[in-house]
Amino acid sequence: MNGYFKHVCAGGSAGLLLLLAGCGSLSITNVRAVNASPGLTNYTIQAGPTQIAFDLPYGTEGVFQQGNYVSADTSGNYSSIGSQTNGPILVYAKTAASPMAQTTQTLAQNAYYTIVTTGPAASVGITVLTDDDSPPQSGDYKLRFMDTSAEAGPVDVYVVPPGTNLNGATPVLSGVSYGQVSGYLQLAPGSYVMQVTKFGVKTSVLYSVVFAPAANGIYSAFFLDPPSSTSTDYGLLTTTDPVVTKP
Repeated sequence: MNGYFKHVCAGGSAGLLLLLAGCGSLSITNVRAVNASPGLTNYTIQAGPTQIAFDLPYGTEGVFQQGNYVSADTSGNYSSIGSQTNGPILVYAKTAASPMAQTTQTLAQNAYYTIVTTGPAASVGITVLTDDDSPPQSGDYKLRFMDTSAEAGPVDVYVVPPGTNLNGATPVLSGVSYGQVSGYLQLAPGSYVMQVTKFGVKTSVLYSVVFAPAANGIYSAFFLDPPSSTSTDYGLLTTTDPVVTKP
């Protein structure tokens, strides 16, 4: 497994519950970042006036908290930006006045968002995902998939028991193209292997990783390009996301 790609399960144990009684009065917005842009270094991600992440390694997620970069955080790898509800999302190298990329996004209070940098560093883009933190149906888990690979072409995604021959398997997602984000799938937990193949070509496995989702958990998976032009190793970042029980 290439060192650039780490199976990151941020957010503590799969049973993490953030109990937000009376959450309507908290007036916070929760934001994290994912670096899916090959070659992107020496940068800052900012939401409104708040710096969210800086120098986040390729193929990882994280936040900027109290002046320190945090790579694994049991609160779920999100940063609170107070009552910020709208404003620019920026990626910049030296100053926010000269961003490499920017977009405008309305961020609802008491919600969770993932800011994803995509594409090569020279033409970095920004995708803002609204995270569904509501619990899955009892006993199931939820899985969201984003294709951030500009090189691979459309892909299929399999979640199968170890040793399964894909010739007899059905993908949980099929024909996912660069930049596309699936809805949240409701699936049965267990011990699996997540495999990404070229669309319609079961023998062309681009990436494979052990995946053991827990009941009532929520997960996101980001399919990644090789980290450089000298590598042919695709990657997959998987995250364990917070589950929020609301009154």
